Amino acid sequence: MEHVLRHQTIVNNIDAPITQEEFCLLSKQRKILNYAFRLEETYSYVVANYLDFERALLDTSLTSAVQNIQSYTEIQMTWSALSLKLVNLLTTTRLYLDQGPQSPCANMT
Repeated sequence: MEHVLRHQTIVNNIDAPITQEEFCLLSKQRKILNYAFRLEETYSYVVANYLDFERALLDTSLTSAVQNIQSYTEIQMTWSALSLKLVNLLTTTRLYLDQGPQSPCANMT
């Protein structure tokens, strides 16, 4: 079987022959890059959810400093909103941590 590295453009396609070893190496490197991209994307979700949670805490603190919230309904709605932000943060953090051990780098021998 012949392996080629193809550079495709609108004008023309250029093929560069490569060995089977080079093909295997490039295939493994592509898997690593795909894994790194997915991990980085999940990390960005963790950061976004952390910022969202902190903004909710700040907003709650500011609101309670300016307004006197007394009713049970208002307090319950505030706690529910904060709980939702915290659950989102913890869920994305768990997703990020669970993806880590599945690194394709462990199988690079």
